Order: sequence, then structure tokens, then C-alpha cells
Amino acid sequence: MKVLESTDLIEEVRNIADEFPDERYYGEIPTGEYDAGYYIRYGRVSCLLAQALGELGLSEDELGKFENKKVSKIVKTLFKKYTMTDLLWLDTVQRKHDTNHSYSDAVAFADLLFLGE
Repeated sequence: MKVLESTDLIEEVRNIADEFPDERYYGEIPTGEYDAGYYIRYGRVSCLLAQALGELGLSEDELGKFENKKVSKIVKTLFKKYTMTDLLWLDTVQRKHDTNHSYSDAVAFADLLFLGE
């Protein structure tokens, strides 16, 4: 596996959000009804962040070790290079996604907070 950087994960998150902009973790359940997703659900990767981490080569077993942990914990543990802004951006996307905002809305919200876009 290549040496991972937070920018690699951000790129994968953006790619998935671009491909599935309207995807929501809990389907059509109203936003805010839930507040935690799972990296592994029903025996496979499930959330936006788990999908992106899987694309970078992390196995389901590796992801399972981090259930109920913020994505920043995974990055700080397994990635070689990251910035605080990247960690905050990723945690924000995760939080918005976990409260059933669409993939594109989660990314847009994090971009607004941390990139001013």
C-alpha cells in the first residue's frame, strides 16, 4: 500500500460525492434523525468515508477496528501526512454525512467552513 496522506482521502471523498451527490447514508429519513454511521454495516463498507478509505486500500478488518471513532483517528493512526485543517474537514464531512445530509451537501458544508468556498 502506498504512503497515505490526508489529501488522498479528501480526493477520494470528493470523487465519490461527485459520482453520487444525492446519496444519503440513511436514505430518505429526515436530516438529523441519526447521528452516527458505521464504517462496516451488514458485513461491508457502508458510509462515505469507509468507501473512500476502501478505495485507498484499507480492508474491512482495518476499518472495523475504528468503529465509533472519528475519521481523524484513522488518519492520525494510519496516514503518514496530514494537516489539522484536513482533519477538521474530514470530521465535518463525516458528521454531516452521519446526520443524513447528502454527500454533496456534506462536502459543500466542509468546504464553506474550512476553505471559504
